[in-house]
Amino acid sequence: MSRISYFSEAEVRAVAAKLRQNRIPADVIHIDTGWFETDWRCDYRFSKTRFPAPEKMIADLKRDGFHISLWQLPYFVPQNSLFPEILAKGLAVKDAKGNLPYEDAVLDFTNPATVAWYQDKIASLLKMGVGAIRWISAKPRRSPAFYANGRTGFYEHNLYPLRYNQAVADITRKVPAKISSGRAAPGPAASAIRCTGAATRATPIPAWRPSCAAAFPSGSAASASGATTSAASLPRLPRNSTAAGCPSAC
Repeated sequence: MSRISYFSEAEVRAVAAKLRQNRIPADVIHIDTGWFETDWRCDYRFSKTRFPAPEKMIADLKRDGFHISLWQLPYFVPQNSLFPEILAKGLAVKDAKGNLPYEDAVLDFTNPATVAWYQDKIASLLKMGVGAIRWISAKPRRSPAFYANGRTGFYEHNLYPLRYNQAVADITRKVPAKISSGRAAPGPAASAIRCTGAATRATPIPAWRPSCAAAFPSGSAASASGATTSAASLPRLPRNSTAAGCPSAC
């Protein structure tokens, strides 16, 4: 169950109660862009004013059969509290002069330090009991971006979502699940999910990118517009490589 967006713990609890009261089948409540202190401004922290006890909320809802899914993204506006840290630690994509190529700081997932920093943020949410992390279909502009692996945005543009998804999927495998009693349980804590739009028709793999389909069979086949897919099904992608034989259009 979701909308854009639930903005408070009280609203989430009310929706969950009505679902059960009216016997509407549901086991996931997705909180979209409104769980931060400022709507859309992702800092991986629940608003202290509108979600005063997120861990208790998650535990209570889990006892009632609900898992919590959270929206987040790898772009950070200058007003974001994480923006200075990202710049200071060199975690963002740069231009040829070492500056930001865009107004926002965009995480560079070819940089192992960036992946570790990002996964630490996600892990803290999973340890609270969050059941799913939604990743958006992020795709920075091709130029004038330069990545830590030495590639430009021309090469990394379409690989960015795969690296981003892999970072989410890997950490969800590592963090143990937290059951309603608060004890750790075997297995991954959460799922990594993707929703790319409202359409339901599967998008065929274009004829001009057969080598990409061969290199990333799960990712290419699962690029269904509007479909929700598991990032855990994506193949592992070395951070310092591109798809072998991948044409420039890809």
